[in-house]
Amino acid sequence: VHSAVSYTAWNSIFPHAAAARLPIDGMVAQVWTGPARTPVTLDGRTESRFFESNWLLYSYFANLMDGTAGPAGPGGVGGGKSLYFLADPVEDDARHSWPDYERWYRQGLVASMLFPQPTGYEVMPWPDRIFLPGTRVGGGDAPPSYLTTLANIGSALQEVPTSGPVQWSGGTRGIGVLTLDTMMWQRGGPPGSSAASSMRSLHGLTLPLLSRGVPVEVVPMERAPDPGYLSRFRVLLLSYDMQKPLGPELHTVLAQWVRNGGVLVALGGEDAYNAVDEWWGRSGFVGPTEHLLRELNVPVDLNGRAVRTGAARYQQAMRADAPVRALENRQVHRLPVSSVLSGTTPGTVYVRFTDAYPADGWGPSLGRVRVVDGGRVRADFEAGSPAERPFLVEEAGSVAKEGQRFADREGSWVYRFQRLSPEAVLELDLGNQYLVSLAAGPDPMLASSPVALGLPELRAASSYPLVTYPLTGAEPLYQPADGGTTPSPAWAAPVGQGTLIYSGLPAAYGADSPAGGAFIRALVAHACGRARLPYTEAPIVSRRGPYVAANALGKIVNLKGLYLDLFHPDLPVLENPQLPLLEPVLYKELRLSSRIPGLIHASQRARVMEANAARLRVNLDGPEGQTGTMRVYPAGMSIAGFDAFDATGSPVSATLHREGRTLRVRYPQRATGITVTFRWIRPEERLTK
Repeated sequence: VHSAVSYTAWNSIFPHAAAARLPIDGMVAQVWTGPARTPVTLDGRTESRFFESNWLLYSYFANLMDGTAGPAGPGGVGGGKSLYFLADPVEDDARHSWPDYERWYRQGLVASMLFPQPTGYEVMPWPDRIFLPGTRVGGGDAPPSYLTTLANIGSALQEVPTSGPVQWSGGTRGIGVLTLDTMMWQRGGPPGSSAASSMRSLHGLTLPLLSRGVPVEVVPMERAPDPGYLSRFRVLLLSYDMQKPLGPELHTVLAQWVRNGGVLVALGGEDAYNAVDEWWGRSGFVGPTEHLLRELNVPVDLNGRAVRTGAARYQQAMRADAPVRALENRQVHRLPVSSVLSGTTPGTVYVRFTDAYPADGWGPSLGRVRVVDGGRVRADFEAGSPAERPFLVEEAGSVAKEGQRFADREGSWVYRFQRLSPEAVLELDLGNQYLVSLAAGPDPMLASSPVALGLPELRAASSYPLVTYPLTGAEPLYQPADGGTTPSPAWAAPVGQGTLIYSGLPAAYGADSPAGGAFIRALVAHACGRARLPYTEAPIVSRRGPYVAANALGKIVNLKGLYLDLFHPDLPVLENPQLPLLEPVLYKELRLSSRIPGLIHASQRARVMEANAARLRVNLDGPEGQTGTMRVYPAGMSIAGFDAFDATGSPVSATLHREGRTLRVRYPQRATGITVTFRWIRPEERLTK
């Protein structure tokens, strides 16, 4: 089954948490390049980020099935359930090239090997797409080098320890983001709900951390009542913007985790689905966030809840006449600013673009922009071009491409033009379902200054709703930048031995801009401080037995020692390798200290039949007609003889190369197997003879 993260993005539904409690044998976590290519949003850019996407998908399954391999526990959890991770090296799609598939597969495979929970790995679900000719994927038959690499990886996946500790180095562990299967449900319904908003909410809590090497995990909240399940997490993040609990029971469990010393970071609380007829409304709460705050008994006035938005400062200036599903209404519109500017003193005007009909996916499309004031051209640029940057002051979910800027559903953007007279006119090459609004004077953005050390200045786009509560004892983390009396947009309160940190900004803020990502990281770092957990951003390196899966994530780091590069068909030996930037690696560590020659690694499947000071005999099998690679450690011995035979006893052509302290053999793979034999002689004996 695909993960809840994938299904949320695809508008599909599957009851993962309920299925995990059924008397099933286990689950296969189906992850391949299609789901991983689903764009994610980070720093305001929506694009495919393969490693981060795969991490989220595998993390969900790892925590959904964590601890279910033992006897059945309360609610049916447990009972010997297994979990297999699937990383598919290709998909049934001829539009992409084999180099693309290989690069994407590496990202997914390494992400899958960073979790200790899987029982094992499904190496590939459709081997015919890889090994048989004429499958019409990747632009032709798979390159022989990729096939050898896959055989090398297939051998590794059979040997990776599936029990025992995982040695980890990287960013801070023990941080999780709580999710519910209901994030798949929050669709259609009230205006303002969409898969895009749900995914941005999830991305806003995870990707700012993960992209910097903080291995934040996706934690199915339905598992929270299971005894001890939440105990390995010190900091948890939660937003109900993208999901809703099915009942109040989970809040009792979560509140107890906080009282026992956990730190909960909660965000948002204002979205369209608060208005549905559900248990929180029938219990007298605006939304489930308020019920959670009541359960935690934090010192704020829940009755004083207020929702503020800078968008309230804007007044509508121009709107498409009716829902338009194409650009047939494209034209240059002239928009005077006199509706918001008066008198003779020049002023600042803010121009906001939003989707007039957000339900159907045809938001505003803007091309050229000109500002003419008193016969002078004060601005002239194409949307999305470098010339736009001095004027673009807010960007929340819009897309710039080929001289256009587009915003769908709840997406928006804002331009600022300074020192304009009331006679100024905007000329906008605009089409689709546009809604243009104007404001003048002070910046409509939500701006606050930090009170607590380590937190950044807070400037949030005017489109975001900000939920605030009067504080009756909670500690404000921010204060209004203008020195006003607006309640703090973020605050902290002790709850037993733990802490609640709350921000009324939506979780999507963390995805929509670099400032939003910095805000999320700062909140989590602050939470880690309260949890007495050092906050660290670092490359991710995981060791399981001799296998090392790593991703430097843009940082420079060297590993000490000797390693085989399993992503190279020749299995080269690397000494003290530097991890490549933004590319994952899969290595096998070598310890060349034995006095007896031995097999280091071989493609697909290898069985050592004999290994001593006189002879090494290895049986090898793999996909018919492909080339395999074997790396052998001769332990200082010289070769007295070398041969290879197939299962019928016929000789097989295999090539042997000495490379440094090891030997490399290339051989034809056979489904029925071949046997390779090395006969050794000590160097001094060769000299004597």
